[in-house]
Amino acid sequence: IPGKKKVKIPDKAIIDRMNTLKPYVRQSGDQWRDEWFIAERKLLDYLIVYIGEGKGFFKVGKESFYVEKGSAIWIPPNTPHMMRGYAPKMHCIYVHFDLIYNPQRSHWDAVIPGGLMDLSDYKHIMHPRIADSEINSLCGQLVVSNHYLVKSLLKDICSYHLRDPLGSLSAISGMMLQLITEILKSKIKQPISTIKNSAKMEKAAGILENSVNTFVDLKKLAFQINLSESHFRKVFRQCYEKSPRSEERRVGKECRSRWSPYH
Repeated sequence: IPGKKKVKIPDKAIIDRMNTLKPYVRQSGDQWRDEWFIAERKLLDYLIVYIGEGKGFFKVGKESFYVEKGSAIWIPPNTPHMMRGYAPKMHCIYVHFDLIYNPQRSHWDAVIPGGLMDLSDYKHIMHPRIADSEINSLCGQLVVSNHYLVKSLLKDICSYHLRDPLGSLSAISGMMLQLITEILKSKIKQPISTIKNSAKMEKAAGILENSVNTFVDLKKLAFQINLSESHFRKVFRQCYEKSPRSEERRVGKECRSRWSPYH
């Protein structure tokens, strides 16, 4: 080929993942809840839950653990789990999804109640186990190195799904792939520059998120976290793959509506 250049080939695990994963979001929510409880049950699909604020207690498989702000939980299909949110309130972001979209299996919608453990009558729509050891190892509390990006992606997925679930299928699927990639990246060693500034970026991102309808002077914000403005912009983009100003605009326009029921 004229002008041919050497191409780096992804490893087999990434190639297989690209050929296999086609995420499909079935249900989602971004809501504040009063004290709540779902008794032990099993699901037919995957569930990821992110705790934006508040505290609670979860059990997934044989693992029991307390959750708080920044906790992320991954629940595979057919896995026993219990969830409890403590008073006074909890900000809970969640997504029910298939990792592999299948038009013969994926088009159903139901709220599986607490206490339902026998799913044998519904095995025809149970999401099958996939041939990906890294993803199959995800269960229970996730180790997330970039909490703000995970939260931001989940909120965007919920927002798109609420507004136009059918018209946004491809966009939502792409964001789910990015979310899964970010979760898997947390299992490997991160670049030194990202680790060094992660706490500062989390603080800056939190300030931007809480500054709805308020203009934030990025120069002053950078000074507040002891970085130059140019370096702050560079590191923020490295961490979150977007500029701090674009993130401020996104938060300012974000849909603030609450919806139910609890899933």
